[in-house]
Amino acid sequence: MRLARVHRREDGVSAVVGTILMVAVTIVLAVVLFIFIAPLMATQPSQRPQIPLTTTGWSDGNLSISFVSLSGAPSIIPTDLRYQIISVNGTIYFSGPAGNVTAVSNVSVNITYRDADSSATVSPPDRIDIVVNTVSVPLIRGCMFRLVLGTEVIGQINALP
Repeated sequence: MRLARVHRREDGVSAVVGTILMVAVTIVLAVVLFIFIAPLMATQPSQRPQIPLTTTGWSDGNLSISFVSLSGAPSIIPTDLRYQIISVNGTIYFSGPAGNVTAVSNVSVNITYRDADSSATVSPPDRIDIVVNTVSVPLIRGCMFRLVLGTEVIGQINALP
């Protein structure tokens, strides 16, 4: 009986196919490496705006807060702003958007945003009006007022007059 001889070829893939495979593997490795490295490359954090504020004196339970300047601040929509009035001992008399009325410890606080130039963005002629019942003014004096955009405090008065 005669056995058939199996003829083995000793050559592999062609040089062209081998080169294409090596280039493909290199590209896949580069993409995987980029995916792992990209989050580590720190981008410059965006500068949050700082808006200086000024106040008037109290008049019958009314206080106005004005914007000193908005240089470097992006276009801010007034409805995106939140306001906080916090006493020295931590009592929060107001926290939320304009138009809300809060009552804490018999202190009723109403904050209104006045868009003086009807631009629908925060601008220097605009103002923030705080209205409290007259007997509560002494409790609000010395409280911290914060202007908040998202989670960032962008304007602050350390002690209301």
